[in-house]
Amino acid sequence: MAFASPLAVVLSRTIPATAQRQLAEAAAGDQSVPVELPRAAVQSLAGISYLHRVRLETRNIGQIADRSEIRLLVATHGTSPSLDAGELAISGTECTYRTVRGARFPNNEYVTFRRGRGCAPLHGTPTGELRLTLRFSTAGRAALWTYTPSPGAAISHDAILIADPVLPQSYARPIVRGVLVDTYPANSARRVDLLAYVWQVSGSSRWIWIALAGSATLVWCAALCFQRGAADVNERPRPDAARAAAGAFCAAAGLSVMYAVLVPPFQAADEPNHFITFATVIGRPALANEATAWAELSHFERIQFHPDERFGPADRDRRGITWNDGVAQDTIRGAGILWLWRAVSVVVGTLPIAHLLLALRLINTLLFASTVACYVLLVAWITGTRHPELWVVPLFLVPTLPFFASYVSNYSLLVDAYIVLAAGAIVLSCGRPRASIAGLLIAGSWIVAALVSRSAVPLAPMIAALLLARLVMGAQQRPVLSAAVFWSGVGLAIAAGLKLAAVTYAQAIGTVADRLLRSSIASLISAAVQDPWLAVLPAAAAVGAEVMIAALLRKAGPRRVDRCRTLVRLAASGAAAAMVLLLAASFVIDVPRLYPVDPLSPPPPLVYAKAATRAGLTMFRFGRPDLLMSVTFWGGFGWLDTLLPDAAVAALAGATGVAFAALFFWTARVRSIRTMILVCCVVLGYAAALAAYAVSVSRTTPADLHGRYLIGLYLLVVTLAWTALPRAVDAAWINRRIAVTAAGMACLGIHAYSLAMILQRYF
Repeated sequence: MAFASPLAVVLSRTIPATAQRQLAEAAAGDQSVPVELPRAAVQSLAGISYLHRVRLETRNIGQIADRSEIRLLVATHGTSPSLDAGELAISGTECTYRTVRGARFPNNEYVTFRRGRGCAPLHGTPTGELRLTLRFSTAGRAALWTYTPSPGAAISHDAILIADPVLPQSYARPIVRGVLVDTYPANSARRVDLLAYVWQVSGSSRWIWIALAGSATLVWCAALCFQRGAADVNERPRPDAARAAAGAFCAAAGLSVMYAVLVPPFQAADEPNHFITFATVIGRPALANEATAWAELSHFERIQFHPDERFGPADRDRRGITWNDGVAQDTIRGAGILWLWRAVSVVVGTLPIAHLLLALRLINTLLFASTVACYVLLVAWITGTRHPELWVVPLFLVPTLPFFASYVSNYSLLVDAYIVLAAGAIVLSCGRPRASIAGLLIAGSWIVAALVSRSAVPLAPMIAALLLARLVMGAQQRPVLSAAVFWSGVGLAIAAGLKLAAVTYAQAIGTVADRLLRSSIASLISAAVQDPWLAVLPAAAAVGAEVMIAALLRKAGPRRVDRCRTLVRLAASGAAAAMVLLLAASFVIDVPRLYPVDPLSPPPPLVYAKAATRAGLTMFRFGRPDLLMSVTFWGGFGWLDTLLPDAAVAALAGATGVAFAALFFWTARVRSIRTMILVCCVVLGYAAALAAYAVSVSRTTPADLHGRYLIGLYLLVVTLAWTALPRAVDAAWINRRIAVTAAGMACLGIHAYSLAMILQRYF
């Protein structure tokens, strides 16, 4: 199997035991100094490279050559240079330590250099000098973290010092900060056994192999369902929709089960805090102490936020330090998840702690798979598509989606709500009477998301844009009844959500709105919070407005409609050309980026919103992706410390840009007015929502805006872009079997790579 085989190989790999120690220990009075390395640009046939070199020296060269790895603590001063290669050579010998292919150069983290040939034993006559060379494909700042000893302090015989006169004003040469690593192959263990030990579910790793086999079986069943769809819309459409939904369920379950099992316990953002909150909700506060002991056993605190730290065979014989997590979350973040936890506690609430965490993850995977199946059924039932299996492709093209949906947090329900929101946005462009249910889907899913997490509230501009698109498009059949169904669904969903919200949570949302918005708008929101059924009044007014707009549009003659279609063709063709130009230019030009915020001097909210909007609008392209706005959405695993390589993220974002161009091209070919209206409204709502998120983050939380906050916004836009695939198949531009096979293999390859990367990150 293309999916299970790579994972089986990675799980079966034998991992040797390692031991590490600091190059030199800094004393209490020593001062940490980042020493920036000189840079030189070098032109070659492959383009411009940026070289950073520095000379180092030590009095104990033997301690270097005998080590398996050397890790140096580096800094980038907020820049993002892309490392091509790095080497640490011992002068006078053939010994060279090199970085592995694809290694990153992260800010305030370790870069690992692995021993090459000629080091053990050491060939040549060492001079005590080391030459560090770093080659980058993009410009940036590269520095080594060092410390300068206090006056009169003795310098360790093992210390590595900066030999170049980079700090002439210093009374002592800086001492490099780093770690030496030794490897002991005799004490080794398979990766699957280490994972089983960390989980503590069973003394054997057999259950992990069973989970992998079950996942592969589900994926195989999904492939059978997707490949047996009918080619003709008139040939048994209902069974094909059911078959596609069954395939989507199997695929989603098979993928998310692997994320639930292969991601180590608590190694997902905020999972410890949410798990302790769950324990408090179900009346088992003693689980907090058990979780602390479990985290010590798995060395959670040492590995968290440190990409170079892993759990090895030797770690089974000692415990780690106590964690700083495991504090119950404030329920003001949204009480929606608490309803689910109280419900599932009846079934799993008495399980031992390891089985309980795993059971909660598996319950989340079941909900995710069920939601994906409902997504396919809704799209097939409402739009009458001939190829419902192709509409689910974008949900599997986002590697982090099953990860977010499986671990224990409010993000599990949040992802499910956003999938329903994406379904509502897709069916909005359909002119059939059934499409009026989109009002309930859009408003209801957004309200559920807002009840689960405050991060869904800034999505309001996108919701408003979708409602505006409906107001302009209307319904092609039964306009009065369709308008009444659509807007009553919107009004009732919002009113019910405000009614169900906890009083303190609703008041907190109103307070935030009062801080961010004008007083008049904030007053309207506060009034709606106090009396939720006031939301029905705007819905009733919208019914009248849509009916009036529809009547005016019906009066337009065929000539005016044809002119509108001509304008749509011109506008869509121009948009397709602009998208292609952006994709091509992204290889050679530097696009806008969002840089981390300095907590001591944060930018004004509007300035930050402008930067975030520019970066977000240019996300769907090739070229080096933006770390905050792109990488953290497509490939931000763990605590955002386990990231997909830039090349993989660029391929996914660029492929979505290609899908956007194809969607514009299809719109131009068929001159679809409804699709053009929807896309224009979504683009406007996307830009406005990006600004809303940026302003809310900068005004309410001391954090950077990143992709994990923007899941709902990005997912909606990605699913809309990839509607180009089933439309292209319907237009006979692509053979259906080729499209299904290629999309399926791409999705499986993406997730197999991501899961293998996660396993190699932690073990």
